[in-house]
Amino acid sequence: MIFLKVEILFLIVVFAKWFSDVDATPQPFEDDNILLEETKSHSLRYAGDKIRHGRDDEQGVGVKRNLSSNKKLKRFKDTKDNTGTTNEPKVNKGSKGTKKEPKDVPSSRQPTPEPEPVRVETMSAVFRYETSLWDERSLKGKVTLDINAFEEGLLQLSKESNNVGITATLFNEKSEKIFQKTVGSEYSPMSKTPGIPFAERYDPKQSGWTGDTQFAIFSNTKAVVAATYLSSVVDTGLGALDEPIHEIVSEVGIHDTFANVTARMVLSHSSGAGWFDRHSLNNPHYKCIYDLTTTMEDCVLKYLQLDATTEPTTKYSEPGTVASYNNEAFGILSLLIFRKTGKKYTDVVAEYMTTPLGMLETSYDCPAAKSTSDKPQVAFGICTTGHDFPKFVQMLANKGLSHDGKRVLSLNSVQQMFSRGTGTAFHGDEYLIPIENQIFGTCIARSAGIYNTVMGYGLGVMFMPGNKGELFVHASFVGGFWIVAPGRYSAYIASSSLPKVSDQRIGLMMDMFERKSTFMVSNNFPGVADVWEELTTCGNGMYTELSPVQFNRLTGLKLTLEKD
Repeated sequence: MIFLKVEILFLIVVFAKWFSDVDATPQPFEDDNILLEETKSHSLRYAGDKIRHGRDDEQGVGVKRNLSSNKKLKRFKDTKDNTGTTNEPKVNKGSKGTKKEPKDVPSSRQPTPEPEPVRVETMSAVFRYETSLWDERSLKGKVTLDINAFEEGLLQLSKESNNVGITATLFNEKSEKIFQKTVGSEYSPMSKTPGIPFAERYDPKQSGWTGDTQFAIFSNTKAVVAATYLSSVVDTGLGALDEPIHEIVSEVGIHDTFANVTARMVLSHSSGAGWFDRHSLNNPHYKCIYDLTTTMEDCVLKYLQLDATTEPTTKYSEPGTVASYNNEAFGILSLLIFRKTGKKYTDVVAEYMTTPLGMLETSYDCPAAKSTSDKPQVAFGICTTGHDFPKFVQMLANKGLSHDGKRVLSLNSVQQMFSRGTGTAFHGDEYLIPIENQIFGTCIARSAGIYNTVMGYGLGVMFMPGNKGELFVHASFVGGFWIVAPGRYSAYIASSSLPKVSDQRIGLMMDMFERKSTFMVSNNFPGVADVWEELTTCGNGMYTELSPVQFNRLTGLKLTLEKD
């Protein structure tokens, strides 16, 4: 009991001391004014294009808000003098009934700091990186291209390819030609008497390559097919991309296997029709194509009857359900164009594409591709020159206008070519061409377990992640590599040799060119101040950036990659 009384007395003394140390009148809160102002940035008006590349722009806009300072919550003032004694009035325990005189306490608080300037909202990496959507997002670019870096890369490319002749053309962000040069000399001329096997289509390598040398561009042809169909059928109102062929070709019944194939499916490799080896006669399709007694129309109609029942040696799928790279289905478009226009396919190519663009050295008469104007290899049969084909690339970069301002292709049609064409088809992404380590630069699609730079397909166009922005391109079996980087630059790298100039080396050349050039983007609203931001490498995490060690290991190239 005694101990209990002692403990209670002790607690009373402790609490009495605590209350004597506390100022009975609390100081008011010192709240800073909070500045929360939404700026009138273009970011807030972003509507996005959720169809583009088959991806929702979930990141959209990065909105940043700034506070003038952190909120300060200070309940009591507790100051001390230099001796460590608290300067609060309290009872002097040593002298009964007397109080220690308090020292002066400042009557005013510290002045509130000036608020920090309001920062304009910054754009997300995705918002900047997708340069084909800059106009829709009210953005504008400012570009400084390092032409010396482009030329140095070109010389290095030829040197590493054993002095192969290469003609390179570069256009700026306004689609103006700013560089064209031929380096090297070696090339493989086309045979005048080509055989069916690929080795029999070229003569031994020789010197003499120039920008006017005729050569086959193979799969670079596919974009020309797309542009021709769009210009002659869609832009003229004769038809659409999504008409099923049974409504155009009377010989195809509504219940036939490929009755619902459309032009869009063909151009994006999702028709589901059969695939066959063009270097062999051991299949019904090319046996017909190489037969001089048959017509192109005959061969296409026979091709449309081939399915798992009639020709089980290859794979098929329901139209629009699976994407798989397919040259042979492009022949269907020659028949559709003929039925829509009443004109031979190659005549339509000349009327709507090559003649308006002044491409007088470009045609389907191409020995190395076993192609003629009467029976063209629609997907890969064009021959051209290093000086001629860049005119087509320039037109795509210039939103459908030729170099002299003529409208060759509508803006909507160019956008269709650069939009995902495979829809919901399985493997319509980086697995469309499932070649392991098919890498054309240091940025790769994040989900590509096979390390593939090709991340999707439009209409005759491949999608690739560039170092500082998206790329629309096409590579080929032999015959060059074209690139359109909307709002930034475009280019065509032409060559013809066996073995071919490595696409990986071309991709690396362009990757280093982008690293040494500067690409800026800003809002583009009347009355709103410009806020320039630089495009970041690989979209700042939008795509995976390979380190120099990773790139060299995956490609087999012994090169040192420069960092930004």
